[in-house]
Amino acid sequence: VSTQSTGFHDCTVSLKTCMPYARSRLLDTRDDKENIVVAFPDDGAHKRFMSCFHGYEVAICAKVRDGDSRRVQLNDGDVDGKDVLIVDDLVRSGGTLIECAKVLKAKGARKIEIFVPHACFPKDEYSRFLKAPVTDIIDKFYITDSVKGSVDKIMALESGMFEVLSLSAILLAMRL
Repeated sequence: VSTQSTGFHDCTVSLKTCMPYARSRLLDTRDDKENIVVAFPDDGAHKRFMSCFHGYEVAICAKVRDGDSRRVQLNDGDVDGKDVLIVDDLVRSGGTLIECAKVLKAKGARKIEIFVPHACFPKDEYSRFLKAPVTDIIDKFYITDSVKGSVDKIMALESGMFEVLSLSAILLAMRL
């Protein structure tokens, strides 16, 4: 909790994450926890959210330079025969998430789902997740309704790929 003074008002700002809710809603309810791996697309996501997924196996991907191009590789973890939940805080184009999912599938992941609370998709890049080969790799993409413009467009598609979790339900569960 941090206290900030702004103009004539003093306020306390408390930064929260919805990752504990994601864990509770998407993972803890499952009977096969030993078959679940939480994957992070990069070290930053791992550092920010690992503490929310204590007790689960972890996989960490990373973007690496390969000449003039970049590629994603699995730096740590075993996903062979496991169900994987890729976790990050924000998605814009989705490129890193797709490349991460491809690598995890190639390493033997059985099922791949994604949870990203803030789905920005400024140029409607969500459409990348609605066609092959991506639909052959990613089984479900969970987002919240934090970015109304993107969510409205995604909901209008009535696609089974995306599931929108309500921020009001998350905040209620967090008792805010």
